Amino acid sequence: MWIKEYLACIKNNLFIIVQICLALVLINLQVGYTTKMVERLVGSIEDSDKDTYFFQYAMAASGMWDIEDHDYAAACEKIKSLSGIEDIGEIFDVSVSVGVESAKKAYEDEWIRLNVMDSIVTAAVTYRIEEGRWLTEDDRDGEEIHAVLGGEIAKRHKIGDRIFVELEPGVSYEVKVIGILSGGCRTIDLHCLMASQNVDSFMQQADNDIFVNHKRVFKAAKDSGFGYPNAHCIVKLQKDADKEYLSDYGKLVSFEEMKQETEKELYDFTKKAIEESIIWVIVIIFGIIATSYLMGKKRRYVWGIYLLLGEKPGKLLKMHMINNLINYVTGVILSLLIVHQIYLRDEMLPAGISRYHIIVDAVFILVMLIISLLSNAYIMKLEPKEILTQTKE
Repeated sequence: MWIKEYLACIKNNLFIIVQICLALVLINLQVGYTTKMVERLVGSIEDSDKDTYFFQYAMAASGMWDIEDHDYAAACEKIKSLSGIEDIGEIFDVSVSVGVESAKKAYEDEWIRLNVMDSIVTAAVTYRIEEGRWLTEDDRDGEEIHAVLGGEIAKRHKIGDRIFVELEPGVSYEVKVIGILSGGCRTIDLHCLMASQNVDSFMQQADNDIFVNHKRVFKAAKDSGFGYPNAHCIVKLQKDADKEYLSDYGKLVSFEEMKQETEKELYDFTKKAIEESIIWVIVIIFGIIATSYLMGKKRRYVWGIYLLLGEKPGKLLKMHMINNLINYVTGVILSLLIVHQIYLRDEMLPAGISRYHIIVDAVFILVMLIISLLSNAYIMKLEPKEILTQTKE
């Protein structure tokens, strides 16, 4: 009987499905964008050293661009000579060739970056790891060279794999994979332009990146002059450092401060997204209640006949709720299919439907069922004689 009832109101049901689908496409896109933003901004840093700071534009202020031939060493020494600076952290990014045991150059047509760090940079930020662990001071010595992979190259290897990194022609190192960065992880970028003081401004998306901190590779990269020059630097401060004095040479921002600024921006963005989503939900609810009311008014005469034939009001309400559930579920499924297709075409959005989409849509269905039940509770009080004495519409 409920199928017959559903088909009898098919035009109204399709209208409700379209309402739900269009609104949920907007809501689900908002959920996806928010999820991607959370992943990008707060899904990268696991921990940080409270005494290590990002020193914005300090290399430029130290005369890096004025020193003949961009003398990187002289600029570093000038920064280290400043009162309150314990030491300067160094990181060099080098474009390298990579091979595996079965192929000398397994990634021949791909750009792969080797990030070589010293102790300060290694400890400055502990990135979020999906598998294995991040590099530590213990990895700087020893016979084996340990590496952490991020981005596309991380998808092709597992913990324990050994790959060969060619720093320059004739100079190759065998490294052992000990860690895989989490998907979407962003890492320190000393070349960036600081639009704001959040994580997004001083980090870049890991993309075919290999991270090592072994002394032998670090010395080779530094001696070869890779990675010069940089606008910014990373510094370790002394406990009694005068930050106001150091601010004359650049803006000091701790990684913890950047995380806090990021979380504030994320909170403001999420709050706005939720407010917009609530507005859409309210619009949907009023639209569906109005449509359901018109459907009910149109079917009251038929329901009166059902009641005279012995059907109970509870069964009619149950039938009506099943019809509504079909509309809600159909609208949700269609919206997710549309959103998934949009995601496939936009790299700024997630790769697919996440658990957050499922949770939001499940809550939506539950809320709509509760509202539908409350708005259609009058069915339990229908009197067949009273309905049949009214003019059939």
